[in-house]
Amino acid sequence: MDKILSDEKGLREWIERDLRDKLKETKREVLWKILENAEVYLYRKASAELFGEPLPLEEIESSKWRSMFAYNFTLDFNKRLYRKLLRRIGEGTFREWQLSLPGNKKFLEKLEEKHINLKPWLEGHSEVFSLSDGRLVEVYIATDPGEILSIGELFKTCLRPGGAYEYNIVEITCSLNKRVLFMRYRDGKPLEESAIARMLIAINDEGGLMRFPVYHRKVGAGYLGEIRRLFLKFGEILSRLMGIDLADTGNVSALSTTSWEGDPTATWASLEESRDSRAETQ
Repeated sequence: MDKILSDEKGLREWIERDLRDKLKETKREVLWKILENAEVYLYRKASAELFGEPLPLEEIESSKWRSMFAYNFTLDFNKRLYRKLLRRIGEGTFREWQLSLPGNKKFLEKLEEKHINLKPWLEGHSEVFSLSDGRLVEVYIATDPGEILSIGELFKTCLRPGGAYEYNIVEITCSLNKRVLFMRYRDGKPLEESAIARMLIAINDEGGLMRFPVYHRKVGAGYLGEIRRLFLKFGEILSRLMGIDLADTGNVSALSTTSWEGDPTATWASLEESRDSRAETQ
């Protein structure tokens, strides 16, 4: 100790170096805190503009609302409609508003003329399956717009806020010819922790049930085939319940927006394979 204290130059250099490191670390922490506070301020300001008063802080800080408000700042296309749907979500009137959209009304009337059972499609349907290791998973049609708006961020795809095709999220959320299937563990945890995979499905202009690629989080190699086959099983159950056929081709129209560019559709039979032709692993 005496030797260290007697080396004034070395001691001074050590203290200066330590202080520089501490200041850098503190500066990073301060800057990060400023950015976090600025983000919360912007989201609260946006919620006040939309709903007349800012949402409570605990709601603003939830992953659900943070993702939804992020689109409010990043969207270039479909932004006006997006602000309308956000306002309806905040008011608790999204479902009524969605059913009243002209494109949806015309689409549903066409299906009713064909005597298609719309209840599972509109109100949601779920099935519970068991994986080979005994864990239970649930596959279900998402009807909560907050869950639908989370698919880009949850699976880190081009639909996430700021992504190349983020504008498609507005069409997917608003239009009733499109639905999102989620697969999650039945473990009681929030969706952001329990989500395994998702798959967009749609009823084409001819009334057939089509599917788009599967997107999933990292899972063991042995489970990917199981996950895909369970989506196929759910699709078969849903088609029987609704009284429509599974379809691999056909046009899926935009009902609510003019900017809609979906992934290439994939065949139902290919769910028996380990993956679709395009890379889907996240």
